[in-house]
Amino acid sequence: MGAVLSLAAPRSSINDYNEILQSETCKKKKLSFFDEDNSRLIPCLPDELSMHILARLPRINYCNLRLVSQKWKATLMSPQLFNLRKKLGMTEEWLYVLTKDEEEKHLWHALDPLSRKWQRLPSIPSVVFEGESRKCLWNMAGPSRGFSGASTVRNVWRFNPILNAWSEMAPMSIGRAYCKTSILNNKLYVVGGVSQGRGGLTPLQSAEVFDPQTGIWSEVPSMPCSRAHELPNAFLVDVLMPIATGMTSYMGRLCVAQSLYSWPFIVDAGGEIYDPETNSWGDMPSGMGEGWPAKQAGTKLSVVLDGNVPINESSNSESPFLLAGLHGRLHVITNDAKRNIAVLQGEPEHSLSPLPSSSTSSSDGSFDQVSDSLAESETVNWNIIAARDFGSAELVSCLVLDI
Repeated sequence: MGAVLSLAAPRSSINDYNEILQSETCKKKKLSFFDEDNSRLIPCLPDELSMHILARLPRINYCNLRLVSQKWKATLMSPQLFNLRKKLGMTEEWLYVLTKDEEEKHLWHALDPLSRKWQRLPSIPSVVFEGESRKCLWNMAGPSRGFSGASTVRNVWRFNPILNAWSEMAPMSIGRAYCKTSILNNKLYVVGGVSQGRGGLTPLQSAEVFDPQTGIWSEVPSMPCSRAHELPNAFLVDVLMPIATGMTSYMGRLCVAQSLYSWPFIVDAGGEIYDPETNSWGDMPSGMGEGWPAKQAGTKLSVVLDGNVPINESSNSESPFLLAGLHGRLHVITNDAKRNIAVLQGEPEHSLSPLPSSSTSSSDGSFDQVSDSLAESETVNWNIIAARDFGSAELVSCLVLDI
């Protein structure tokens, strides 16, 4: 009897111990489930599926979504997410506008045309001008009171919209001010401007290209500026200096509008086209880089339109308006009657067949057919798609990024 009782007690203890073990195991499983769930971007969903959800969200929401957690922030700032957006066809074109205030401070602003919301970019890092110890921003605007007040720099900064941050790149081979820049074949081209010499600032005809893959600058043949040699006498050749007043990439080439300059005079001089395949310059078709007032020399390249563009003529700005191609439409950025910066979209009444893309070239390599198509005008209605009060800021330049 005693033996039976003595054996029963340990069996009960064993059962209790087994129940405790099972309970602890269940708790651990629950804890491991919650730990695993917390490590995911979205609970109960695989991260791969969560990535597809985030990639389909409008990019304007990303700034707020980065505050959810460190993992969300890292994901929303990862190249993998933006590569997925591109693969899914979810990239968005945003308009980036550079302004300058009364204190010569430059600020970039981004516009999402779908939500019509603006975002202010981080300030451009300070740079040191050549021959000066003070730090300030590089003045990218055109000459308003002559080149005498300009300062040249070699510094180059690149803005990464994914990280929302600036990073310093390799410097240019020569210090420049008022130079023109453009992107072609994923490379940065810099043309013209002025340089600092012993006798002061001298207009440049030189050009160079930066390859972000190698981080190296390479020389490009200088602009011939052939129209500058067609002046009626040698005196004007010595007085009027050729400068690049506008540049854009088109049909796989660089179109550079040029002027002859001697403060306060500026005269249209047509333009030239650089072909990277032949590494040579050629004349721009007649009329393609001509006919713009000196005040708007920085935005000379455009299209022929029938009708008036609603631009505030009373503006004393160096660039009273800017041009940008956004969502397959021509856009004008200007100041409205209330001094707000307004973005106007052109809507053709009778759509014509679109011109070839800037990433393609014509079959015979000629711009003559393009020049003829530019002569065809169309009636355009202008609608304001976004406007914002930036105080007394003036327009400087703009560009469009598809991300």
